[in-house]
Parts: sequence; structure tokens; C-alpha cells
Amino acid sequence: MPATLKRLSDIKAPNLVDFDRIGMMDEMIDRIKSDPEWNSNWDGELWQNSSFMIMNFFTFLYEKGFNYFNKAIKENFLMEGIDENSILNIIFQRGISLVQNRHSKVTATGIVQNDDFLTEDLVIPLLQSINATDLNGQTVPFEFIKMASDGKPDYLNPVVVDIANSNRQVFNVDLYSGISREIEFELGGVSTAGFFIDIDIQDIIENSIRIYYEFGSVKQIELPEISSFVRKNLELVGPQVGIYAKDFPYGIPSWIAKFNGDGSVRIFFGTKEFGGTFGDTAGKKLTIKLRTGGGELSNIIRRGLDSVLVIDIGGNETKTIAFVNESDGGGGADREDILTIREFAALRTGREKAIVQDLD
Repeated sequence: MPATLKRLSDIKAPNLVDFDRIGMMDEMIDRIKSDPEWNSNWDGELWQNSSFMIMNFFTFLYEKGFNYFNKAIKENFLMEGIDENSILNIIFQRGISLVQNRHSKVTATGIVQNDDFLTEDLVIPLLQSINATDLNGQTVPFEFIKMASDGKPDYLNPVVVDIANSNRQVFNVDLYSGISREIEFELGGVSTAGFFIDIDIQDIIENSIRIYYEFGSVKQIELPEISSFVRKNLELVGPQVGIYAKDFPYGIPSWIAKFNGDGSVRIFFGTKEFGGTFGDTAGKKLTIKLRTGGGELSNIIRRGLDSVLVIDIGGNETKTIAFVNESDGGGGADREDILTIREFAALRTGREKAIVQDLD
């Protein structure tokens, strides 16, 4: 007699909860016998075949389970893990900051045109940018932006050329490759503690993120970045007084940045015990400022930057100024001495394991 194959969708799943092994086998036999194509002459092998099926089924489940548990355990060890997300999490938990793109810095010479000269300090418009040509002949933007004492960009104050310390017709000014960007996040009366914000922008420049609470209002304040959340003594911290009493009942909230393999970032906020939290968030927002770009392609050759700007100096007057770099630009854009997460992840394909030297 020809064999009859039935689709799995036509066979009801066995009861694996209410029965023991013998009960499951009896149920299976009853179902086989209830099939209209069943022949009673086949009774002799039912018990043996159903027993084998049960054993094979649970063997399969155990194998799958043990493989999963084994993999889950290994992914918690840097020397054994393979998944890129596991590696990122381990590095983040160890407080290691992943290397990101760095901006190039170029010192440009500004030359006042039309036989003119500066009569007062020159205020260059905030985040004014000009284009330059990189080593591959591609166009890359450079911004007039200052670096604050903490090493991060100063997004609030424009670059000022002080005529007391420079020539009134020819002067030097620093520019940095990349573009500044701004993202707004509505707290909306819901996000108060223990939440995170994903920023899917790639190639964020290292050490360029600043986060402001209620930017542009009388309550504008920058939230500090930290490397780890530290438990607070709430008796010493709160309650707060002044204009932030309802906003920050347990001190100004801090945040931690965790970078992903593609250069995007996740911003973590703490709780009232760890890192501080928000109070009344109805109608409140966060403003995240950062810079993107940088990297080795932002290095430029001599005179790779050569542009003319017409700058409004007030009183219906303008100054036409040519900017040019007389030397190579891009000091420190690349960090070849440190393995980036992209390079590190590239070593972890297949079953290959990392070695200690990978992080040296």
C-alpha cells in the first residue's frame, strides 16, 4: 500500500502540558487510529513509533534549549561573544567609550577685501559654514565654531575676532569640519525617569553632544553628561528650591551616551536615586545639539578652503572677507592608535573569537 503523507497543518498538536509521557503516547495513538485512512493491521508498531517520536521530540527541544543557553552565556563574555550587540553592551558596561569620528581643525587666514579693514570686533554669524575640498577632491563643510573649556563645541556663542589681539586687515580663525544639528524631544508629562532616547543619526562626532532642558526659555539649563550613574543620598539632595523645584526634585538629571556600531547613539537617563530625574514634565522638552561628519575625509590640503563671505556688522554695513588655509588642515581627525567598534566588530565574524590585543 502506498504511504500517505499528511501536511503538518492537518495534524493537531499533541497535548504536552496535561499528560505524562505515557499519556502523550496514548493520545497520539488515538489520533492515528481516528484517521479514516488508518488500517487496524498496523497496530503492532504504534506503541514503538510513538515512543520514538516522543523521545526524538524532547531530544530536539533539549538540544535547542541547551544551545540557546550556552550561546546566551557566551555572549556575556568579551572573549567568547560573537553578536555585535553583545560586544557593544559589554564594552558599554565596562565604561569604555567607543571611538567615534573626530573633526578636522583648520586655521584659516581671513583677509578683509576692497582695501577695507576692521573697525570693531568681527562677530561671525553663529555656526556659519563654508565648504572646502578634501584629499579626494570632494566637498566637505567647515564651521566657524568655538570649543569650550570642557572640550565640547560651544553652540551658544559665535566666533568673535578681537581686533585688540589681531591685525585689522589680516587675521587667523579656527574652523572645524562637520555640521551642527539640533533635535527636540518632547518629555510630554510621561518621560520622567529611567528612559532613553535613540538618535538614529550616524557618524556623530566624538564629544559633541550637549543636551539642554527648556532651551530658549528662562529655565534653559544644560544637563551634564556622566560616565556612570552614582547613587544619590536623597536626604541631602532634595527637596529642591527656586525655579527648578518642580522640574528637578532630586537634582539636575544627568545622562550617559551609548554609541552603536553605525555611529548612532542611545541617550540614557537615570532615576531619582541614580543620576537624578525629572519632576513635572508636562509641556517640557529637551533640545539635543550635536555635530556630524568628520573622519579622515575631512582632512584638507593647502588652500583646500578658499571662500569669500559677506558679513553683516550692523548699522547697514558689511565686510567682505576672504578665508583661505595656507597650510594643511585636519590635525587629529583620525585616531589610528585605537581600534574602532567597526574594526572590532569586523574581527568577530563567524565563530571567530576576540583576543586581548583587539582592545589594545
